[in-house]
Amino acid sequence: MSQNPPVTIVDSMQVQTLCNQLMTGNFITNYFCHLHFTNVPAFLTEDCLIFLLAQCNEHKRFYKAYFVTQNINSLQSLLPFLTLLSQIFYRETLPIVFEVIVKGVILQSLQKIFLAHCRSYSLYERLRVNIRDLQSPLRCDVANHIHFATLDDKEAVYNLLYQTFDAYRDNLPNQHQIIEYINNKQVLCSKSCAENNLQSLLIWTTQGKVSHFNYLINTAKSPFTMPQLIQRYYQIIQEQGIKQVYLWVDVLVNARLRQFYIQRYGYRSDNTFNHIFIFIPN
Repeated sequence: MSQNPPVTIVDSMQVQTLCNQLMTGNFITNYFCHLHFTNVPAFLTEDCLIFLLAQCNEHKRFYKAYFVTQNINSLQSLLPFLTLLSQIFYRETLPIVFEVIVKGVILQSLQKIFLAHCRSYSLYERLRVNIRDLQSPLRCDVANHIHFATLDDKEAVYNLLYQTFDAYRDNLPNQHQIIEYINNKQVLCSKSCAENNLQSLLIWTTQGKVSHFNYLINTAKSPFTMPQLIQRYYQIIQEQGIKQVYLWVDVLVNARLRQFYIQRYGYRSDNTFNHIFIFIPN
């Protein structure tokens, strides 16, 4: 009869070192960026590590969960400890979100493990277009109500993002990040003429010759505002010498939007998917 592996609570200062040690040979992970670890609860077995990061704002409170494992069975053994882990370190039990990014089809064994302990919440697909292949479906002048957001707009940008998108799945920026985007002139917006209220916005980032088309919101009544925002964005990044654009689309909720970008602008799937699971504590 098999026994569960011994589980150790790990100090925050050890998390990055342990990640590096486990990321050798054959391993599976959803941790792809180096984060700053302070007060990060983590559980460890001989060949698997899980840790949590609190995501808290006035709209939603939850944890993001990351794992590195060399043994998928060890991951399965650790998942039931998540409720205990959150209670020990954060003194409260909240939903726990896993993002599992894969090229192609997710491993059936990995998906089975998550579905045994979590709820499948969303599925995103990454689309890509080379600027030289970019199509323009609508030739229109960029209206004078399309402009860069200023720091006076930061609260309105923050509120519109959190009112429109789902913090569990959309990786929404905090207020400090929004200020950084505005200072970098990476936020385009449109306001109503009468009340001067923010109606539409587009946010992006750049890395070298690549741009990430992150957020698009349009609540304006005019059918031209959204294509005008997109057209202005493409003008800006072309002037900056950007060669490639990436964006993520929720294919379960926004299948029509996926087709819009493919058919109208020439995007293509790069066969990368983000599976989002939510662990709901007992």
